[in-house]
Amino acid sequence: MSRARARQNGRVDTLDLVIGLVLLLGLPGMGFIILRGLDVDERSLRESVPTEEALAQEVAPTRDEVQAKLEYIRRLYHETARPLINRAAIASDAELLDALRWAHRTLQAVRSEILALHGSLDRTTSAGDYAPALAECQTILASVQTDEARLRQLDTLGVFRPTAGGG
Repeated sequence: MSRARARQNGRVDTLDLVIGLVLLLGLPGMGFIILRGLDVDERSLRESVPTEEALAQEVAPTRDEVQAKLEYIRRLYHETARPLINRAAIASDAELLDALRWAHRTLQAVRSEILALHGSLDRTTSAGDYAPALAECQTILASVQTDEARLRQLDTLGVFRPTAGGG
């Protein structure tokens, strides 16, 4: 009698049973042995996570880093967000939804970059040295708020209106 026919008749195939038990017990055992062999030390994992003290003593950004970040924000706003807003202003209904979404996402990206730069400059002890950069951040942030209001006026499809779920 073949093994397939024996299985169909309800008989237990001992070979399949032995293979299943070996796999059931052997695979977790081998995994345990392999993981022990990797020698992952919990102390080394704890040392790689920065402490609150290390995060509080964050190094102040250099002038070059601030200027590079500010240039990135300027380009993101003037070369990406503004053209998308202008496109949304002239878009037909079929294109309006995508134009509004992309413009809104870009303005959100500009806002988050400004807030990140502003936050890193606020944490430094020499924040007064970066007064012009902070002032420019505030100017761009005000422009972003104005543009968001303009997008809401262009929104004839209800992209920015809250839904019944509160979103």
